[in-house]
Amino acid sequence: MKKWILIFIGIVIAIIIVNLNLSNGFSNIDSIKVQKYDESSNEYNDGKVIKDSNSIKNFTKTLNRANQEKNAFYSTAHRDDFKVTITYEDDTTEVLFVWKDFGGNTTFIVRPTKHDVFRVKNENHRKAFLKILNM
Repeated sequence: MKKWILIFIGIVIAIIIVNLNLSNGFSNIDSIKVQKYDESSNEYNDGKVIKDSNSIKNFTKTLNRANQEKNAFYSTAHRDDFKVTITYEDDTTEVLFVWKDFGGNTTFIVRPTKHDVFRVKNENHRKAFLKILNM
C-alpha cells in the first residue's frame, strides 16, 4: 500500500513540475537577442545576444509563469521598450515586444505571431526578467 502512495505522490509532483515549466509553451531556448528601442532615433539598437544558461532558464521560467491572454489585440500609446528575438534549439525564431511598465507594476509582453499577450505582475519575477533584458 505504501508503494502505491509513493508512486501517486511521484506522479503528482511530476505533473506539477511539467505544468510550471511548460505552462505557456516556452522551452528549448538556445539564445535571446535583446534590442532596446531608442526614441531619439526611432530605431532599435544593435542589441546583445544572451546565451548564459542561467539567464535563459530564468527568462523561460518568467515567461511560463506569466498570465497569458490568447487572441488578444492591443494598441498602445507608446512604443515598446524592447524587442526580444528568441532562437530555439531547432533554429526557429520568435519575436516578442516588451513594455517595462504597462499600467503600473506590470511588464507587458506581446507575441504577435500567435496574438498572445503575457503579463508579469509578480514584483520578483518582473525584476528578474528586466534584469536579464538590461544586462
